[in-house]
Amino acid sequence: MKIALAQINVKLGQIEKNYQKIANTLRLAKEKGVYLVAFPEMCLSGYLMSDRWNDDNFCSELMNYNEKIRALSKEFDISIVYGNIYKIDNLLNHDGRTRKYNAAYLIDKGEVAGIHTKHLLPTYRMFDDARYFYSDAYVVNILKPYKLKNGSTVGLEVCEELWYKDYEINPTKILIDKGAELIINISASPFSVNKSTARNNRIKELKQELGTDFVPFYYINCVGMQNNGKSIVIFDGDSRIYDKNGCITQQSLKPYEEGLLLTDFNQERNVVHVVSKDFIKAERVVSAIEQKFLALQEAYKSMDEILNKPQYVFGLSGGIDSSLNAALCRLAIKEDRIHGYNMPSKFNKEITKTTAEKLAQNLRIKYEIISINDILSEYKQALNYDKTITEENLQARIRTLILLAKTSELGNGVLINNTNKIELALGYGTLYGDLAGAWCPLADLTKVEIWEMSRMINKAYGNIIPQELIPNKNLKFDENKIAPSAELKERQIDPMIWGLDDWLIEKVMTYKSSSPEKILRLYISKKEKELFAKYGMDDSKNFIEHIEWFFGKLYTNVFKRIQAPPILVLSKSAFGADYRESQYKYEFTKLYKKLKEEILKNN
Repeated sequence: MKIALAQINVKLGQIEKNYQKIANTLRLAKEKGVYLVAFPEMCLSGYLMSDRWNDDNFCSELMNYNEKIRALSKEFDISIVYGNIYKIDNLLNHDGRTRKYNAAYLIDKGEVAGIHTKHLLPTYRMFDDARYFYSDAYVVNILKPYKLKNGSTVGLEVCEELWYKDYEINPTKILIDKGAELIINISASPFSVNKSTARNNRIKELKQELGTDFVPFYYINCVGMQNNGKSIVIFDGDSRIYDKNGCITQQSLKPYEEGLLLTDFNQERNVVHVVSKDFIKAERVVSAIEQKFLALQEAYKSMDEILNKPQYVFGLSGGIDSSLNAALCRLAIKEDRIHGYNMPSKFNKEITKTTAEKLAQNLRIKYEIISINDILSEYKQALNYDKTITEENLQARIRTLILLAKTSELGNGVLINNTNKIELALGYGTLYGDLAGAWCPLADLTKVEIWEMSRMINKAYGNIIPQELIPNKNLKFDENKIAPSAELKERQIDPMIWGLDDWLIEKVMTYKSSSPEKILRLYISKKEKELFAKYGMDDSKNFIEHIEWFFGKLYTNVFKRIQAPPILVLSKSAFGADYRESQYKYEFTKLYKKLKEEILKNN
């Protein structure tokens, strides 16, 4: 039996467009003699539809497409596995809403052979399945494989059901115990660093648990970009097939690209062979920063389509963040649609103006200098302010007004935000100023990662980002380097401790995160002794002062993050719908105060 995995770019909310892509893929598969084609989870609508799932009319529209897909199966005489909503109109949940399931449909040569409802519903990070969908996980004997007309018995899963160790049941084991000769898992699984390794490990664990009972496992994931309003999520595909020994028979389809992977399943010997000649094995990216770079490139290309190929507007300060952001855009988009603006005031050094111009020349993008000195003087005369912070915020907001005016003048202009993760975490940005923009490409990259990615790009593309902006390997800036600064007042330098604060934010925010108490316990245990000593934190008073400054900034600047543009998710701790926050007055716990006393007492 020839089986094809159809790795497609699912367009969020564009049902007809996704349906046409399914139809075209089936036509191609038929030409290649395929018996069964598997498509990703929620391939008609997209996965991250948020509260649109509560719209019964929208869900009814999706249900109507099941008949259209059944008609395609009959027309092409082909079998199909695909993801869609399953709505039961005469059955209500406890809250009175119509019962809906996230489901995998099996259409066998024009006939509905089975509807598998997703049993394991993720409710962590940006996932909200249990908010919208029902689970029959604990209904006895409801989980079962389905028999095809050719005699093969297929077990269906939807995404999370592979990750059974976090739940009370193991769907793969149940399906195999009930006679499944192969498993097809349809997914909408977001990119994260080394996700493929984690997936491979889970398959190995399944193989170890099931032993000789394990069967070939087909994993199909979508590509492209989806969002839930606050979080922008990239899907890298990475569709692959594992044999009955838990080994990969094909590394994967090419990441981020649509493709059709053909295989031949031998029912008698329970083995699978890759027969596709259309796609070469994907080269696996080694470093985390390279993986994030590829995700950023895909995000820019996908957003370009969503925004209808706009004119991109960047504020080019001459700093590293705006330089990297513009370079990433340029590597994904043609230079004639990218516009950089340097808007100096009396506080901007000549060297940063020169650096901004050098970057624009290297990228061959349109560039303009617009001084804000006269505008700032008019504001000062009109408002008669005294405080330095007022002047700092005004400069940021004046620049944003200019950039927004430029987006209007360009017609289809879009302002891109340059904020990095550390700035956003510590509130180092002006609301309605440099925190403005359509989306934040860099807001899930720490400053250290910003520099690391800049080095990687320069190595690959020929020093397009000025070297003066990148510190040495010890994160130090000598006389030939430009230390990070907002340049909003005289002799201003960013107050962060680069390296330490990057470590702290990842330690605190990463999924199953740490806390101030855990950081203090790490300090007491001396497990990170060298790290703390490197930044002068072996002095316990310095350590406590910095920790309280860090957490004070983190928790008092929630209001800025709530109003920030959508953020591209690149880690397991992105602000937005991934790492969710509430506004309240933060207080350190009694345990924190006890640990603090212990540290200071032993100074």
